Amino acid sequence: MRRLSLSPALKLNLIHGEDAPSFAGDPAIPLRTGFTLISGLVSIVYVVSPARSSRMKKAKRKAPPPEEPSILEHFLVPKHRVLSPEEAKRVLEKYRVQPYQLPYILVSDPVVKAIGAKPGDIIEIIRDSPTAGKAVYYRLVVSAEE
Repeated sequence: MRRLSLSPALKLNLIHGEDAPSFAGDPAIPLRTGFTLISGLVSIVYVVSPARSSRMKKAKRKAPPPEEPSILEHFLVPKHRVLSPEEAKRVLEKYRVQPYQLPYILVSDPVVKAIGAKPGDIIEIIRDSPTAGKAVYYRLVVSAEE
């Protein structure tokens, strides 16, 4: 139950429906009005019905926070991708190196987390280069600094 004490002028306006009240300012939850006459004064009583009280609970709930943008979509982050085992083997043969000879990237790196790489995976990073056009780098994912 909600009661409002209003000036007589505002009471008349509300009686005539010019300022229809609502719960907590939410127009989706209108209030039913009832009138009582006590010693010649008109008082307005606003009552929220039980069916409307569930709407009030929903109206008070906080909306979930907006989804954060992906780090991979930022213009400063170059393109990363996990190589398949066949591609990794070809890269290692092409450069005549063992996986441990590649530069490392930590599994805790935000981009590594975003692409779902695991320790032991080889990541290809493609950066735009003013001189070479595209520059390709390879990194070995490791669980801790070695």
